[in-house]
Amino acid sequence: MDKKSTRKEPEQKVKQLGKKAHGGKIARRPLQESMQGLDVARDRSVTNAKQLREEIEERGRAEKAMQEVHEELEARVEKRTAELEKTKAILSSETDRRTKAEKALERARHELERKVQERTAELKAANDQLTLEIEERRRSEEGWRTSEANYRAIFNAVNDAILVHDVETGDVVDVNWKLFEMYGFSPADLKKFNHDRVEGLSKQNASEWFKKAAKGEAQLFEWKAKDNSGRQFWVEVNVRRALISGQYRLLAVVRDITERKLAEEQLITYHDKLRTMASKLSLAEERERRRIATEVHDHIGQNLAFAKIKLGTLLSSTMSANVRKAVDEVVGLVEEAIQDSRSLISELGSPILYELGFVSAVDWLTREMGKRHDIALQFEDDGQAKTVSDDVRVLLFQGVRELLANVVRHARAQRAKVSITRNGNEVQIDVEDDGIGFDPARVSADMDRNGRFGLFSIRERLEPLGGHVEIASKPGQGTKVTLMGPLKSDGENERRKVS
Repeated sequence: MDKKSTRKEPEQKVKQLGKKAHGGKIARRPLQESMQGLDVARDRSVTNAKQLREEIEERGRAEKAMQEVHEELEARVEKRTAELEKTKAILSSETDRRTKAEKALERARHELERKVQERTAELKAANDQLTLEIEERRRSEEGWRTSEANYRAIFNAVNDAILVHDVETGDVVDVNWKLFEMYGFSPADLKKFNHDRVEGLSKQNASEWFKKAAKGEAQLFEWKAKDNSGRQFWVEVNVRRALISGQYRLLAVVRDITERKLAEEQLITYHDKLRTMASKLSLAEERERRRIATEVHDHIGQNLAFAKIKLGTLLSSTMSANVRKAVDEVVGLVEEAIQDSRSLISELGSPILYELGFVSAVDWLTREMGKRHDIALQFEDDGQAKTVSDDVRVLLFQGVRELLANVVRHARAQRAKVSITRNGNEVQIDVEDDGIGFDPARVSADMDRNGRFGLFSIRERLEPLGGHVEIASKPGQGTKVTLMGPLKSDGENERRKVS
């Protein structure tokens, strides 16, 4: 609706009302007043309509502004909401991290408290231990001070000479009275005491020993010393590093062993004599056994052989059945006696050793021992000439026989081997088995715990004649014993041929 239609509409309504009221005869004045009133109303209506329109336009603008504000507000709300969500996520993550950190901090606090408690306990224990050590140190110092006088008394009363040396320089800083007595000089001569008083010992040797002792390696050695008068005597020196009066020193204890050395020399001499006597006794025994075997063979054996021949002649003659039976029994007994005499001769003198020679005799002995005791015994010979003296031959044969007997009785072996070879100017006999073995260090006496003739005795009998014995054995790994004996020289062989 435009403005013209709006103004015309009241005027038309006034005219219609005038016609109806006065039948078209309306007074002019009132009409004018009405028209004026209408104009006023119209103006007011126009003003109101204008205002209304302005208000509507203003309201439209306001609504539009409100719409824009609303949209902007919603955008801001959405943005703020997104920011809040992001902030919320960050806060949630931060809260989780902080919660974890607090838990870790709590664990660390508990661990720290535990370590503090442990460390406190350790410090307390260390403090208690330190207190005990201090108390022990105090008691030790008191004991050391108390024993210092006793030390000096014992130091001077001991029966061995004692020297205290400086670790760095080796100078003598203290000695006991026994040293003056042993070497025959006075305290004023102490500076003269040095290693020049040692016979057969260079200063370099002595210095090396004392250097090793200074490093903590105890040294024990013997030397021939010389006293102030020039007399020589044997001493045993024990040098070691020791803590004396709070300082490390070299403590040398010197013992006079002259009597012991003389006794050892006499013992060695007696031992050599006894070993020689044992060897000679063994050879004399073998000669006597051979003589007895010869007597048995030449007399008893021949008489038995003659008796058997006579009885055989008697059996060929005419006699009664009873007599023939009795003679047959006698013949059987004589035959048995002949076999016994042969066995006795073999055991006494080993005649094959003298009839066939050493190598053949050992071969025969090996085969006989294998047959008699049902054990696999093997014999080997390198085929070289091996001429030995009668004494060496006898002792070597006895040694092989004893070793084979040990294999049979003690080794529990399935197989054994005897081999003879020439090794330079010696004959070498190896007897080895696959038995239970033993510890050679325990073979140190003539008679072992089983009462058998020991390996030590074989060695003792061979050494005086220039031979020796080597033993190689381990428990569970068998045994190998080597006998070595000297061969005859060419000069001895020539003299034997001439004689």
